[in-house]
Amino acid sequence: MLNESRANSAASALNDGRMFIFPNEIWVKWLVVALFVKVSGLRFWSHGYLGQAYEPSRLVYYFEFAVTAATFALSFVNARVLWGSVLRAPVIAGFVVYALASAILVGEFQLNVLLYVLGYFECFAVLSLAVAIVGSQRLIDVLFRTAVVLLFANVAIAVVPSQSMMLGEFSGYYRGLSAHRNDLAYLAVICGCLVLCAPRNTSLICRSACLLTVIALLGAARSVQGIILFGLAAFIHFGAARTRLLKHPMVAVTAAFVVGLFAVVWYSFANLDDFLKFFGRDSTFTGRDRIWALSSYLLQFMPLEGYGYGRIGVNFISVGLLEKFRLGTLFTTAHNSYLEALLAYGWFGGGAFVLAVIWPSWRIISSVLSSPRRENTLAFALWLICIVGGITASEKLFLPTLGWFVFVLAQALRVEPRLEAVAGAKNG
Repeated sequence: MLNESRANSAASALNDGRMFIFPNEIWVKWLVVALFVKVSGLRFWSHGYLGQAYEPSRLVYYFEFAVTAATFALSFVNARVLWGSVLRAPVIAGFVVYALASAILVGEFQLNVLLYVLGYFECFAVLSLAVAIVGSQRLIDVLFRTAVVLLFANVAIAVVPSQSMMLGEFSGYYRGLSAHRNDLAYLAVICGCLVLCAPRNTSLICRSACLLTVIALLGAARSVQGIILFGLAAFIHFGAARTRLLKHPMVAVTAAFVVGLFAVVWYSFANLDDFLKFFGRDSTFTGRDRIWALSSYLLQFMPLEGYGYGRIGVNFISVGLLEKFRLGTLFTTAHNSYLEALLAYGWFGGGAFVLAVIWPSWRIISSVLSSPRRENTLAFALWLICIVGGITASEKLFLPTLGWFVFVLAQALRVEPRLEAVAGAKNG
């Protein structure tokens, strides 16, 4: 009887387009957890922004390599399912292939660079297979439970101020187990989105504690962008999932009011700098304007295939050029996902990245407007956070860390109305 039940479950899963094998499902779930922890970057960091070199322990290397090896094994076992995911997202898959080829062929080959760039493949393969094998609902549940652990781990480390507090110019800002306060804020926003979409059987106390933790971490990190993005995600979740507010005419009226208020406040200040100082910001975006100017300048001399990952401006940047743009002797990132993609992978690879970001936009937006399921609201919120966050930071979208993980997750989660109708007919 038990074998007959398992056979029926397997047949039902195959009819739904999923390969359901019980050990396979457990493997996928644990790999999702491991990958989420890996891309979150939680570990004991040195204060690298003070010039201290970071030397990860061997345990970190072993863990990251184990995740990579497990991803390849899972992909091999589920090659047909993964190929189906490639066909559903050809632009993203094409960019992943280009990035891997660039890491091997452009410039001097470095194994550590290839292992890092493999993060693109890991996120795409693991999340695509997770949706196909365990389904979007259970994937969100797994990520939610992991997010709870990550949130409270960042709070618990507060008992060690030498590790959890930033020093120097950023003294007094909380960074938890992340390398920088901005990394902590971004992780808190993502975890907050997952808390908003927690399983229905999650207690109110747990939800409230997690949301308060998110707000506390954003406040401790003093992240204005994080607070705005989390507020926007909450509006999307409650508005779309509860009352379909995103379709309500009041949304347009409210947007017009906000824009008008912004214009009035803008007019009240003498210039942009005074306006931003009112909110504790500055018009240079912490010196990013000079970095963006140099990045744009480097585009003129960029090889067709790009400079290669980690080699932006190689053999071209000089001390004199850095001084010309008032950057001292430091230039390692463009601090903009779109600029960095072009510089690292050239017009073809960078163009593929930009296209990969734009390509699913209409489907994600139309999915949440047509079918306000929690998968679609979460996908829309995460996608919006990525494309906005990517403007001021490469790690929030372009780099194969948490930003890319979240972007691929958003693309993989959405449920189209057509598929929802088919699932409903089967269940009926």
